[in-house]
Amino acid sequence: MFHVLVIDSSTARLFQCRRAKPRLLEIYDFVNPSGHKHEQELVSSRPGRVVNRAAGMRHALGHATSARRYAIERWTQSLSKQLRELLAARRSQGLVLVGSSRLLASVRKGLPKTMPVYATVARNLGHVPASTLAERLLPILDSVERQLDLRTKTYRPAAAVGKTRTATRL
Repeated sequence: MFHVLVIDSSTARLFQCRRAKPRLLEIYDFVNPSGHKHEQELVSSRPGRVVNRAAGMRHALGHATSARRYAIERWTQSLSKQLRELLAARRSQGLVLVGSSRLLASVRKGLPKTMPVYATVARNLGHVPASTLAERLLPILDSVERQLDLRTKTYRPAAAVGKTRTATRL
């Protein structure tokens, strides 16, 4: 059994992939309370400014990272921690990640190295319903299931059925 994480800036949905219908069963929903907020709502005021007396110019003292991006980074770090615990409790065999490339990189950074990530889909499908999502990810889900089937099967050489070796006397 493997899981599918579909993430965007405001929500992350964790699905369990099954062979029966419905193919994807939503088991957990993570919500980012600051996901839809604008930059002005996340900080109290504008960054300060300073005057360079030698050049006679003003310079902003803003941060290189915006408050919105920083809030999303913090959320993905806490999401990764919750995800580790949840997948360990469910004995997950692996994960398929679906979302924007920046969010996927941030989530993947927080996951343990031992957790196999079978596929990453760099598309924003967070708003898509589960039934449509299963249809759109069908080739990827089938591919992951084949990989898991190959890993669980053991190789046994085919026996020569009906052929017996006879010893010849010299």
